Amino acid sequence: MRWRMVPAIAAIVLAAAPATGQRGPASRPAAPMRPLPAPTPMRPSATDSIETLRRQAVRREAAAAAEAAALQTREVLRQERAVIAATYERDLSGRWHRRGEIVVAADQPGAAEAAQKLGLKEIRREVLPAAGLTLHTFAAPAGMKTEAAFLALKAARPDDAVDLNFVYVFQAVRTSHVHPLVHADPGAGAAGRLAAVIDTALPEGAPALAGVALRARRFGPGVGRPSDHALAVAAVLADTAGRDGLVLLAADVSEPGPLPGASATAIAQALDWTASYRVQVINISLAGPPNAAIAAVVRRIAARGVVIVAAAGNGGPRATAPFPAALPEVLGVTAVDSRLRIWRRATQGSHVDFAAPGVKIRAAGGEWTGTSLAAPVVTGLLLRPGVTPASLAHRARDLGDPGRDPVFGHGYVASRE
Repeated sequence: MRWRMVPAIAAIVLAAAPATGQRGPASRPAAPMRPLPAPTPMRPSATDSIETLRRQAVRREAAAAAEAAALQTREVLRQERAVIAATYERDLSGRWHRRGEIVVAADQPGAAEAAQKLGLKEIRREVLPAAGLTLHTFAAPAGMKTEAAFLALKAARPDDAVDLNFVYVFQAVRTSHVHPLVHADPGAGAAGRLAAVIDTALPEGAPALAGVALRARRFGPGVGRPSDHALAVAAVLADTAGRDGLVLLAADVSEPGPLPGASATAIAQALDWTASYRVQVINISLAGPPNAAIAAVVRRIAARGVVIVAAAGNGGPRATAPFPAALPEVLGVTAVDSRLRIWRRATQGSHVDFAAPGVKIRAAGGEWTGTSLAAPVVTGLLLRPGVTPASLAHRARDLGDPGRDPVFGHGYVASRE
């Protein structure tokens, strides 16, 4: 009886369904989508806040220090430019010389009187005993251009060596700092050898010059300054010549101001001082414009048998041959690299007598490049027993056109060739 009633109940339920509506999920209207709640920001910890503030403070301090350093650098440069403008000027060709100064090398009296008549004031007078000359330095009066005063004095004293007091610059730069290396040849030494280096002051007690006796003197106004340039030049010379019995006369001709270089008057005085000691060879790793006073001194001391070696110049292959290397009495030395290729900035011309190593040379705690470092190689070789300019030219290794050429001169020479 109970199972018979099940169909009837089901029929009643199905009949009632349209009236009451479906109650399942499909029958419900779609509810609008509610946006997800925004994530609650995480508050930084106290440690993070302190670290952020510390970093911001460090950045502010670094920026302030950089700005202060930049201001200081600009001020230093401004002061240096002011000193240069007050001490130096350029001639019509753009070459630096000491402002208002005219130099005269004379072997007859009367230069001072002639200058005085033109309104020039004598500011220095040096007797050069080895050259047999008197070196005068005159200052042009206010309101008179230096070149006008020079031309007037030159016309008044045509037999004297009259010129502007040009500035000469050093011919090498240090490309990096390295561990000092010494390559002295112990078999190359000979007792009683005397050479001179005309450069800046040499630092006292430098390990690079161990075993070399030094005699130093300062030329030019003001206080000189030691430099690694002079030390590197002297070290290469000593390494090539051998240190046994070697005596170096160190002539400091550096300008005291911010313009690096040496004046013509200082170089002329240094040349005469070194020649007075009867040196065998003088090394000058400086280059600059032609100068009548330097030429007069060089001519006189070369006639006494002193050999002068100079850097051939770093002005590039087409640059004008620099003084003093361009003088006929001076041996000009150019620079080649370890593969015997000419250095790209070496000045070429008839003034080149020899080529020597001058690219990436390790000396005096640095790595150097320039004809400054090639010149002392030749100077050192000429200090070895029996070596002369003629014998050196004979043994030189020909690198360019057959015979002497304007790139390599007589050819390549080195301490171990």
